Parts: sequence; C-alpha cells; structure tokens
Amino acid sequence: MSKLMTAKTIEEAVKLARGTRMFNESNASRENLFKRITYKTSTGGSALLSEYGFLRYQGIMPLNLPDGIRIVVLPDIHAPAHNKQWLWAIEQFLAEYRPHILIFIGDSTDFFFLSRWPKPPRQGYNAMLELEESRELHDRLIKVSGCLWAFETEGNHENRTNSFLSAVAPQISTLVDMDSQEPIMNYSKLLGYKGDGSEKITFVTDERGFGGYGGCIILNDQIRLIHGLPLRPRAGGSPRVFTDQLGQSVMHGHSHRFGENHRETMTEVLSAQEIGFLANPNRAEMSYHNLLSNGHPGFAAGEVIGGTVNLELIPIIQALHANRLRYSFWFQDREYVTED
Repeated sequence: MSKLMTAKTIEEAVKLARGTRMFNESNASRENLFKRITYKTSTGGSALLSEYGFLRYQGIMPLNLPDGIRIVVLPDIHAPAHNKQWLWAIEQFLAEYRPHILIFIGDSTDFFFLSRWPKPPRQGYNAMLELEESRELHDRLIKVSGCLWAFETEGNHENRTNSFLSAVAPQISTLVDMDSQEPIMNYSKLLGYKGDGSEKITFVTDERGFGGYGGCIILNDQIRLIHGLPLRPRAGGSPRVFTDQLGQSVMHGHSHRFGENHRETMTEVLSAQEIGFLANPNRAEMSYHNLLSNGHPGFAAGEVIGGTVNLELIPIIQALHANRLRYSFWFQDREYVTED
C-alpha cells in the first residue's frame, strides 16, 4: 500500500508526497554530467575537470557547468562550532536534492586553537580533535549529498595556520612541502586529504597573499564565489564592493550576514549576495559573533538552466512547529525542520 493512502487528511497527504520527492537519476547519467564539466586553463583553453581532479588549486578557478547541474553552497560552518540542528536539516535536504556539486565557501573549519580572540578559561580546546571533527563533517556532507565533486574556497579561518606561523615563527613560515610546493601547514594536509584520486574535493587557495581571501570559483563566467573580505553594515553591501569593482555577480560568506543587492547595467542585472552562516552562535568560538548584529543562518542552492547559473538564497528561520520552537527552511515546495 502506498504510504500516501495511510494519510488521514489532505494536509498530511501533501506532506507525505513532498517527502517522497527525489532526484532519481542513474549513476551513469550523473557521471556523464560530471565528465562535461570543464575549467578554463591559464592559456585560455578548456580542459575536463574529470581528467585532473585537483586536490589544491591556487587562485581563480573558472568552471563551466553543463545544463542540469545542481549546486549547493554552504557558508561559514566553523567546525567544530557548527550548528548541529541546522546541519541535521541540511543533511536531509542534501540527501533529497542530490546536488552534483557541493561548494564550501570558506571558514568551514574554525581553527579555534589558533584564534587570537580571548578564550574562556574553562573552555577546553584540542587541535587534533578540532581537525578530526571537521574532517568527519566534510566527509559526511559529501557522502550524504552524493555529490560528484566538492570545492572549498579557503577563508581567513583556514589561513590561521599561516598567519600564526608568520607572527610567532617567521623563520619557518615560508617552508613548503617539497612534493606539492604548498606551505607545510596547508589546510587540506592538516585535514588528512592525500590527493590520491579517491577524494572528491578541490581546495581553492589564495594566490595574492590576502590572508585566505584570494582564491575563488567563477561559474559559467557569470558569478564569482569567494569567501569575502570587505565588511559593510547592511546585508548584501559587502559583496557589492566586489561586484562594482569587477562588473560581475558575486556571492560570499565571511560576514555571517544574509541578504542581496542588485544593480542593473546596460546589458545585465548584477547580484551581490551574502549567504549567512551555519555556526552555533552560542559556542565559545563564536564569542565575537554578537558584534555582527544582523548575522543570519542560511545557504544557497540552485541549478544550471540554459547555460545560466540560478542560485537561490535559502534563509533558515525560527518558527513554531507542533507547539515547539524549531528552525526550518523551505526549498521549492518542501519544508525541512530541525529536531531537538
């Protein structure tokens, strides 16, 4: 018997129907989409991403995504200070939406043990435990989503190892790994990624010494995804600095704000989008968060249609559900609700 037949009301039937909505592509069709993803080379040509699968990519990575590719962008998780309730609901969404591409837009790991912010005297912190929890979270989100590939634009928190060494041990801060020519304390290596072909992730790193802000991804020559550097008081104002400078739509995190700003030119409409954060503001690691009075949880998701990248901002809001105060978000016709 269909589980819809067990519904006692129309409202319950609608809810059950929405809960069964899945993207049931075959693995072969998903792989075929992945094999059509290209990136622009330094000489202006294009190459198949599937033939290289970089673990680390320095600078600006221009990707060309074919129609049908679904994308999810996750901002500022700050593991191990991530908000477990919000991410639990996001995992349910990822399992249903099955994005082909998952993008972490920076500050996915907090590196609290290297923070210059005052640490509460009773707050314990352990470098290895923080890194292990962050690695486990990365792996789980990638697995749950079933994504073909994940990307991470490194942010200022991932750059804390470099800034720490530059401050306290400048003599060794410039040492690089002899094989990869990357800094010996680089982020992906600390998380334990080996780049042996079995790991579906690329870390896009800084190229201009901007303290973790210089690496970015450009999708279909339309929108630039970067962690973000300038801070403006209104949501959408921070990425607008880049939008005005570059004449290109920009999406970033960093500020923990959520909102967008649009500007119409002679030929197109440019978007400046901030997509919030997914950290727990009550954690000691987030003690500075109260300075950001308009911080708001959220993320982004969407699809490439007709060559155009369509990314929707998805706010996470607090509301009553069955007389309990919970967080939830909507995507298309489906609501995802946190549990206790």
